[in-house]
Amino acid sequence: MAKIVTTMQSNNTQTDSAPKRKGGVKRVIKWALISLVTLVVLAVAAAIIWLGPIAEWYLEKHDTELIGRRVEMDDLRIKLFKGELSAKNVILYEHDNETHFARLGDVTAEMALGEIFDNHVHITRLNADEAYLRIDQNVEEFNFDDMLLYLDEAYPEEEDTE
Repeated sequence: MAKIVTTMQSNNTQTDSAPKRKGGVKRVIKWALISLVTLVVLAVAAAIIWLGPIAEWYLEKHDTELIGRRVEMDDLRIKLFKGELSAKNVILYEHDNETHFARLGDVTAEMALGEIFDNHVHITRLNADEAYLRIDQNVEEFNFDDMLLYLDEAYPEEEDTE
């Protein structure tokens, strides 16, 4: 009978020392908010890290829609908080999509960040190494006239109302 009593005492001891949970709903909400904030921070960090490759893919896929010519480039990097952009081996093709119109080895650009939110890109400094530009003139037109006409139609200038 002594054994049974000892076993019962040890079972009672275990139930008495079990931790009691306080604030169950508040605790769940707290951890859910911490998890959500962590996920948002990780998503923003990932977007900033992969901004260059995503922008490179987008530019190469939609190049003719954006500037009217085919573009290729390697290793586009965007430093969002510094306002810097760099790319290697940038090639802008002629209208025939085979001949090089412009080729740049390394390109770096510095931009004014404040105007990006107004849908303006203000490049304050541009550096291009190993630059090649092909300009042809046939009587009254140049080989880049079609691109200028496309850009004029695609992005009309806004009139200043100031």
